Amino acid sequence: SSGINAEWPLRPGVKEGGDVTINVEINVVPTPAADKITWVKVPNKKLNGDRYSLSEDKTSLTITGVTAKEAGTYRVSVKFEVGGKKFNKSSDVIVQLEEEEEEEESGLVM
Repeated sequence: SSGINAEWPLRPGVKEGGDVTINVEINVVPTPAADKITWVKVPNKKLNGDRYSLSEDKTSLTITGVTAKEAGTYRVSVKFEVGGKKFNKSSDVIVQLEEEEEEEESGLVM
């Protein structure tokens, strides 16, 4: 079956200031050209700026120096044709910052 699958190994979170690379596996033959692959930050924000870099074939997105602003859901969409039928598949990946582990103050002193 044709499909795409985006993933990154660092779940559940990335350290603030760290880098994330999201790879997408595209199970379509022949592999769609780079111009058929689009990445957005949901709902529909183009990825502009120095923090974002796409590989030449657009199968991976690297976000450098992640801050709370970059956290969110990223969607990669691929347009392709199989047997004369047009398809548009997408896959979402959530990038979230690692929770700072704070020492819980147990018991309030009244």
